[in-house]
Amino acid sequence: MVQIGSGAYREQKDYKLTRYACYLIAQNGDSRKKVIALAQTYFAVQTRKQEISEKEYSELTEDEKRFYQRNLTRK
Repeated sequence: MVQIGSGAYREQKDYKLTRYACYLIAQNGDSRKKVIALAQTYFAVQTRKQEISEKEYSELTEDEKRFYQRNLTRK
């Protein structure tokens, strides 16, 4: 149950989304909203991690990983 504007309560359905559904919602959402912007950043970072080999990523120092992720977020 969730409270609505008038102070009354109504039942709210809860949905479980797949990772792909979350990706589609994030990519097509309004990036001015903080939660959408964060989701877009998350998926961009995850995609890039998959693009480079795990070996290359694991060989980076912690500072290099942080710098790399900061650049992805900036883009």
